[in-house]
Amino acid sequence: MRLFANVVLDNCVVALLILALTGCGTSRVPTRPTSEASSSASPTTVTTASPLVTVTALASAAVSEGTDAGEALTEPPRKLHAVLRQLCGLAKQGDRLGCSCCPPFEDCPAKPGDRSVAATEPAWTPQVVHFGSFTAPGVEEVVLGSDFSCGHNLGSYGRVVLARYNGARWRLSSSFIDSLQHATSIVRDDGRALLVVVALLGKTPFYRLQAWDYSQVKDGRPKATELASWVDDARKSCIVGSAPGDKVSESKLVSVELADRKGGGGKEVVVTVDVHAGLPDAKFKRACKGFNDALEKDSTEPDVAAALPKKRFRLVFPFDGKTLGVSTSGVREMNAFLSTSP
Repeated sequence: MRLFANVVLDNCVVALLILALTGCGTSRVPTRPTSEASSSASPTTVTTASPLVTVTALASAAVSEGTDAGEALTEPPRKLHAVLRQLCGLAKQGDRLGCSCCPPFEDCPAKPGDRSVAATEPAWTPQVVHFGSFTAPGVEEVVLGSDFSCGHNLGSYGRVVLARYNGARWRLSSSFIDSLQHATSIVRDDGRALLVVVALLGKTPFYRLQAWDYSQVKDGRPKATELASWVDDARKSCIVGSAPGDKVSESKLVSVELADRKGGGGKEVVVTVDVHAGLPDAKFKRACKGFNDALEKDSTEPDVAAALPKKRFRLVFPFDGKTLGVSTSGVREMNAFLSTSP
């Protein structure tokens, strides 16, 4: 296991790895597990998340303030449908509905009064949908994000969009390239929300836990405070192998919550992560064989992480009502568990 480093793979391996982790480019539509909704109307936010190593969507039966949308927008709730219609030309194939082109939607601009939906595979379908006030208190905004390539190009990344309601319609405020997997709003004392996000860097499973502040935007991208980062390489190692003596790992985001600090004296953001990590022993190699066989047969892959030791970590970050501070516990312990060094 190599922390805080990207692994460069040749194009064929990259494509195979993306297919394994996301299902993109096959006839299968990736399954996106549901989760509990999070509310930005209250200072206390609790979200149960889905595995990071799959194309995920934090799901809810209805979209309201601070609620993540799910299931690949299969027949999205009415409010989200209205947002998309006012941002872009729509496309739908089967139960997948989204935009006909990638953000910023220059190739498929929304047309007032146009209710048509193109009968084609949408180029961009957001999996993370979060309503709230991100640039200033009291404004009505939504962050839309995808964690896999936009369109059919395996070499591209996801897209993140911020849109604002001006009292009459939704308009695009900014967009940038990033592979967003999870977002939870943490409401500041002034009513404006920060986003605690998990994003995927590059084509390898390198994850960043960040706090996004949309009051400061440069080139469409909000100011990002790095909270933690880690590499998930268990599945990749099944395909390309691993260096002798290196651990392999896979993680699962369990929850993000704003809680009272133990012993009083303010609030803290607690990010709970389950981590499977260990040396690739005979048990893991047997799981890898099943994984590779399933890839060849285009069938459901087994959970290779189950063959590795598991430990749960609580990453704790102080919150003063304005910003998140440096972790007081959890991050160092998780890094030590992931590290190959004794």
